[in-house]
Amino acid sequence: MPGTRISILSVLAGAAVFAQSPEYLPLQQGNTWVYKSSTGSFQVQAGAPAVFGGNEYTPLIGLPASPSLYLRNTPEGRIYQWDAVAKQEVLYLDTAAADAPTNVDACNTASHIESREGKYSGPLGTFENVLDVRYTAGNCADAGLISDQFLPWVGLLARTQQSIAGPRTYELVYARLGGVTVLTPAETSFSMSVTPALDVQLALRHTGSAPLELNFRTSQQYELEAYDEKGELVYRWSDGRGFTQVVVSLSVTGEKLWLISLPTGKFPPGQYTFKAWLTSSTGGAFSATVSAVVPKG
Repeated sequence: MPGTRISILSVLAGAAVFAQSPEYLPLQQGNTWVYKSSTGSFQVQAGAPAVFGGNEYTPLIGLPASPSLYLRNTPEGRIYQWDAVAKQEVLYLDTAAADAPTNVDACNTASHIESREGKYSGPLGTFENVLDVRYTAGNCADAGLISDQFLPWVGLLARTQQSIAGPRTYELVYARLGGVTVLTPAETSFSMSVTPALDVQLALRHTGSAPLELNFRTSQQYELEAYDEKGELVYRWSDGRGFTQVVVSLSVTGEKLWLISLPTGKFPPGQYTFKAWLTSSTGGAFSATVSAVVPKG
């Protein structure tokens, strides 16, 4: 399995040899990336494109510093972001210039490309055509990005950010790109993402040789709660819903997704903490917590 996984990624990365300017952040709808560190994980997904100012942008959902972005690639290797407030695009990241301003993180002011043939070794393999990007720090204390590593036609391989506890690195452990699924070594994981429009995705991934068998005591398979900035419970998904009192079995191989659209009218603008878990007999073994901001209308 590991050999197959690496060869798939190598084919994708090798496509850059035949392209004038490789895409370091492929934005095809449905592309999905999952990252892990020693302290946590997050999932990023490309959504359905939209047109702003005459250009087509793809929403990139799930990056911790910027939960929802609208981005587009140019043939020259620049990545632009649509600024909905200013109603114009800004340079997100320039992968063509050695030094350039950046909007990858609010705490960083500029990017510097250290190498286009950098070496990287991580959960998905070893590569030698990696784009190594370093960031200039702004005025934020114990925050912001230190570096990113990108693989052509695959995306972000690793991100190192500053924290109060020191540098923290997240590495790519799962990628689904253009219909090609790249799996990690056998593992089971559960994650959640929340968009500003309060669309929630729960994802259970299992890449073991045998299916993961889950049993539910009722037809309810998950629960979700939302807490306001004071830590008070303001919403519970199951409230007011009826569930069939029958045992339900679920067999998972690969990926199982649950999509939830929360009622926006119940969430005034502000920051919320969302907690979700599967209601299987394994209980809290499959749970996730994320924070999200509901913007003003």
